[in-house]
Amino acid sequence: REYRAASCASDLINYALDILALTKDCHKIRIGINTGTVNAALVGLNRFQADVFGDAVNTASRYESNGEPGRLHISPTTMQLVNKYFATDFVIESRGTFYAKGKGEVEGYFVTRAPGTIWAMKEATRILPYREVVHQWKSQSGMPSDLENAEQQLKSLFREQSSFHKLG
Repeated sequence: REYRAASCASDLINYALDILALTKDCHKIRIGINTGTVNAALVGLNRFQADVFGDAVNTASRYESNGEPGRLHISPTTMQLVNKYFATDFVIESRGTFYAKGKGEVEGYFVTRAPGTIWAMKEATRILPYREVVHQWKSQSGMPSDLENAEQQLKSLFREQSSFHKLG
């Protein structure tokens, strides 16, 4: 059971790092991850929405709000799980302690991918075309006016760069 939680945390960290890499040139996003017990519920009468809540969610929110833009901030619980099973996949550095509302002084860690891992190689080859498109849009008159134009630009760029996507 612990391994499954560590595997989920590892996958979530990789996806969060993908999001940060994709939005690096456009937006400064902060992401916080915590591991713990949560409650889930469906809310609504006509249109259902899923909601996740609990102390673990609130703690993750504190890590996000106290993090640095463009960096992934994780809790000690998540760090211990990931270090136990996936230590070679990530570089985890302590950011020291910070004050979290409702928690007091807590320890935090910043995470990046370890060089040479399959995820790092995928990031280097897969994210690059998105960055090129973003730079093209920025250098022109801004973002494309319609989604079809944006989708066509991405498809044509990926056809040209298809050899990069055969990894993994």
